[in-house]
Amino acid sequence: MFYALTPPESVTDRVRLYPTARAALAQACEDRTVFVVAVDLDAGGRLVVPRWVDPQAIAPDWATCAQLHGDGSITARGRIPQELFVGCLWARPAPRPGSHTPKGPG
Repeated sequence: MFYALTPPESVTDRVRLYPTARAALAQACEDRTVFVVAVDLDAGGRLVVPRWVDPQAIAPDWATCAQLHGDGSITARGRIPQELFVGCLWARPAPRPGSHTPKGPG
């Protein structure tokens, strides 16, 4: 399973994928959505492949090239089918040092 900051409807020919939700959240700006993508790297680490195949939605032989990065993320160098975007998480901004949440009356 990988995680992306790019919405499925905006994916073109390249998308950065992160190996953990924490890694994606660390890269997310305020109010960004993190998308769960049901893909893995193949055994050779050169292709992004689906975790499962639904022949009515995803071609059984679908795969795309992977570019590995030093931080553990990868760039999928090809369009990922929308059906492989299976969920989302919300990025929440971390509190700033010295900031406080105002309390209501009472």
